[in-house]
Amino acid sequence: FRVTVGGRRFVASSEGFFQNNLDVTALIAAAVCEKMKTLGPVPVFFDLYAGVGTFSILCASDAKKIIAIEENGPSLDALRMNKEEKKMAQLEIISGRVEKVFPEVYLKNNLRDAVIFLDPPRQGLGGKLAQTLAASKETGMIFYLSCDLMTLARDLNIILAGGHYRLLEATAFDMFPRTKHIEILAVLART
Repeated sequence: FRVTVGGRRFVASSEGFFQNNLDVTALIAAAVCEKMKTLGPVPVFFDLYAGVGTFSILCASDAKKIIAIEENGPSLDALRMNKEEKKMAQLEIISGRVEKVFPEVYLKNNLRDAVIFLDPPRQGLGGKLAQTLAASKETGMIFYLSCDLMTLARDLNIILAGGHYRLLEATAFDMFPRTKHIEILAVLART
């Protein structure tokens, strides 16, 4: 099926993940885009847990290279269709579990001033992935979108303990009105 977010149409799948509040998703994307403007040209944009490529398409279309990693088959199919329809030749799609694939992919690319966007499931990052991010020194900015404050706090503690990043801001988005659930966008910059 097709959905519209931030004025852009996407192919999505009922068997894959897609944020269900399209207006708030557009607000989150706008916040990411605004921060990315301060960075200048982005050499590599990593979209981890990419889904159908919502944030790659809305926020990183000007990046020299986009690497989207996703493991869900229907989401990957929709992501490939979105890449074709949007004619995004710079978008490289990698099928696999982020925690397993990303450390290898990360080391094979020019990371100076790269941007990493994370939108993991409720359980957050695997410990090893958080440690990989904590040890990285080249990444310019990390965006971590979380639907669970506890796993976000756990993962940020690990990443920030590496001493290479500082928390610039954390913004709450009311993705699910009249519930206790919120989305939180944490923005980290290299120290």
